[in-house]
Amino acid sequence: MSSGAGRNPAGLRLGSHLRPRAATREFTFLVSDYAATVAADHLATVIEEQAPGVRLRLQQQIGVGAE
Repeated sequence: MSSGAGRNPAGLRLGSHLRPRAATREFTFLVSDYAATVAADHLATVIEEQAPGVRLRLQQQIGVGAE
């Protein structure tokens, strides 16, 4: 079993220099309808400006906490 030194639970290297303009990763967010409506456009605009090679994928959160 590896110690995972230098990595967080998301698998990202800790302490690495972040270069948003050179980044080419895809990030998936599990969001509610409300969060998608309120934040998605702004988040996409910021990512497009600051990290044009990064892709965002929003997945709708279904049936969690609904009673």
